[in-house]
Amino acid sequence: MVHPSLSVYPGIWDSNVPLKFVKAIKTVFADMTVLVNNQTQTTNTEASLTQLLQQLSLNDLKGMAVAVNNNIVPKSKWDEHMLTEQDKVTIIRATQGG
Repeated sequence: MVHPSLSVYPGIWDSNVPLKFVKAIKTVFADMTVLVNNQTQTTNTEASLTQLLQQLSLNDLKGMAVAVNNNIVPKSKWDEHMLTEQDKVTIIRATQGG
């Protein structure tokens, strides 16, 4: 699958383009897979926990706790916590009820 951002570079996958250059471009736009509540989710390789939550439209929700690989990540650290391939992210949201 070609990353949508590469469509602005017509012919980038032509045989005349050096393989080294193509590999570099693939690395910049590479995706990785993480598990979010046991569901596969694809995100950018340079994604922080905050960026993943934004991608999932969960960044503005209150009463939420997040763990990565069974370790709770404090909300104050979400911006700097970088995800890696196959991380297991667990999102728990407090609900009201009785």
